[in-house]
Amino acid sequence: SLTDYERSNVADALIPIDVEKNDVIIKQGDQGDRMFFIEDGQCDIYMAGKFHKRLHKGDYFGELALLNHEPRSATVIAASQ
Repeated sequence: SLTDYERSNVADALIPIDVEKNDVIIKQGDQGDRMFFIEDGQCDIYMAGKFHKRLHKGDYFGELALLNHEPRSATVIAASQ
């Protein structure tokens, strides 16, 4: 329910980053200062060192640390380039 202006502001704040397979994007326990949208590829989520879930193009992660002002609850690793 964002206005066109609000959507434009969100889009302006997005910064693409490139990661390689096996790159750690976020690490469980770290402080969160951003969230991520998967534009292409896949990422794996690990909680307490155990595989939890695979994310795909269009998915997002990292928002909970921002919303709750808590450390990252999981580690996310790039599963593809």
